[in-house]
Amino acid sequence: MAEKGREMKLKPYIALVVFFTFIASRNVLADEAAHMYKQDSRFNFAGLLVPLGVATLFCIVVTLVLGLFIRKNRNILLPWHKRMAFLTLLLAILHGALALILF
Repeated sequence: MAEKGREMKLKPYIALVVFFTFIASRNVLADEAAHMYKQDSRFNFAGLLVPLGVATLFCIVVTLVLGLFIRKNRNILLPWHKRMAFLTLLLAILHGALALILF
């Protein structure tokens, strides 16, 4: 029963870290990317390229760390490792597709 409580505590923290990493990188790097790719539309897809890359890299690191510590607590960390691997794959596909479309 204690393991279930631990798993519930991890959910908000991981979601918040991924969300704020994406928002922070978007705010800081969007203007630079927009100038670099020189697109004048209202919604600039080029501004999403760098934040998606940063979020993908962050997810790769979190997935790696969860995989390294999986021996410590397999029941909790293995499901999170799989979720983060899926999220990493999804972000990498979006990042790659956006890069191919823009260039």
